Amino acid sequence: MSKDADVEASVNIISIAAKYIVSSVILIAIGLMSLVYSILTYFVYGSLALPYVILGAFFIGVAFIVIGIFLVFWGLYWMRSEGKRLRKKLAPKAEGRPSKHNVTWDDVAEKSYDRIQYYGSRFLIIGTIGVVIGFIGNVYAFLNIAFFAAVLQDLSVFLGIFVGVGAIVGSIVLLLWGMFLRKQTDERTLF
Repeated sequence: MSKDADVEASVNIISIAAKYIVSSVILIAIGLMSLVYSILTYFVYGSLALPYVILGAFFIGVAFIVIGIFLVFWGLYWMRSEGKRLRKKLAPKAEGRPSKHNVTWDDVAEKSYDRIQYYGSRFLIIGTIGVVIGFIGNVYAFLNIAFFAAVLQDLSVFLGIFVGVGAIVGSIVLLLWGMFLRKQTDERTLF
């Protein structure tokens, strides 16, 4: 393999690792919403609900969270190890001559940080919108209970609370992860 192809492969690996980190937060948010569904179904319907629905949602939620956490650590490990290797490879020679590669480490790092910062900003925006949707869902459910004497077992109330609590929990994950990514890219501490 030529050195230029090796450098290109390393750049692609860093890009893929960034996508792993981004996709992990989506998996964790979906897992948490599945957990909210199973817990809410258990508390609202109790033994009337099908046990395999509650347990299925619970274990799917746990599985998504575990996979998401694995992807976070795998992506960070892959990004840091490949970043160190690429930085060493693209470093200028000791005599002061520039590296013979067309791309520099600063270009690669800047492109990677820009992409991660873009996703971090989007997570903050989507998380904020999700919190608003969550509050709207909860207000809808509580107004339905207050003015129409509905109970939690009514489908509209259950869905309102599920959407409200699920959106808030998922949005908190997106907000925290977005703040983490923005902080890491501002300080340039990922590689």
